[in-house]
Amino acid sequence: MFLLTRALVLAQTAGAQAIEVEHLLAASKMLGHEPSPVVPPIEFMPIAKSEMPLSEAAKAVLLSLSSKTDVSISEIQQALRASSGEG
Repeated sequence: MFLLTRALVLAQTAGAQAIEVEHLLAASKMLGHEPSPVVPPIEFMPIAKSEMPLSEAAKAVLLSLSSKTDVSISEIQQALRASSGEG
C-alpha cells in the first residue's frame, strides 16, 4: 500500500498522467528492503482524494506478481528493474 501511495506522490509531482514503472521503482527504493510496521497516529487528518491510473507497463509488472501471497520489496524491485531495462 505504501509503495502505491509513494508512487502516486512521485507521479503527481512529475506531472505524469499515470503511475509508471519508474515511479514504482523509485518508490520501492525509498521503502528499503523490508517493510516496517506503521503505527497510525491517534488523530487522523483528512486528505483530499487522489486517484491516478497505473500505466499498462506498471499494471503488467504488478499483475505478474499477483499469484504470490507474500511478495518482498526486493522481488518487486527485481520485477520493476527487469521491466524498465535496469536489470
